Amino acid sequence: MEQTQKPRLAATISWIIYDFANTIYSMNVVSMYFSTWIVVDLALGDQFVSIPNALSVFFVAITMPILGEISDRFHRKMPFLVVYTLACIFFTAMIGVAGYAFSGQRMMITYVIIAFIFANYSYQGGLVFYNAMLPVVSSERSMGRVSGYGVALGYLGSILGLILVLPFVEGSIYGLKIPFIHGGGSMAAFIPTSVLFLIFTLPTFFFVKDP
Repeated sequence: MEQTQKPRLAATISWIIYDFANTIYSMNVVSMYFSTWIVVDLALGDQFVSIPNALSVFFVAITMPILGEISDRFHRKMPFLVVYTLACIFFTAMIGVAGYAFSGQRMMITYVIIAFIFANYSYQGGLVFYNAMLPVVSSERSMGRVSGYGVALGYLGSILGLILVLPFVEGSIYGLKIPFIHGGGSMAAFIPTSVLFLIFTLPTFFFVKDP
């Protein structure tokens, strides 16, 4: 009995930590730095944020019913979660890479918007399979509690995610200078965000398994 409980506990904790990880993305990219960079720093219109966001959600709406049916038929959700999460991490990093790589604004904006559409599509798509794993990491009795822990840790992730990325954006944390780190503005938030997302999502990859 003890051997069957330990993996279950590890899977439950890892599933909860994933909520911490992906909220770093949602806060830093969707809520904070993407729109700030595009609208404020680059002085472009709101449509450069709202249209890519709407497109990413539209693609989720037309693809997830099909992929959900496939995952249910083969009883495999974790491969989809891993692929979508890694895609989100990759394209989040590519937003920052495009900002550094292209000097011309038109070319840079094109690549940044494409990367954002893929990143946000992957984030939203990953949530479908993440939520579907809740019955695997909890019992019928503890499902609400485990889900609540995930939500609570998600709020913590949004706060800590902002704090951990702040040195790369401003060069300091509330006036405290960080050695060897220079503030690069909103554009500099994406690569650190992708790294944090990857680090904190690894326990889910290792410990949460399809039944």
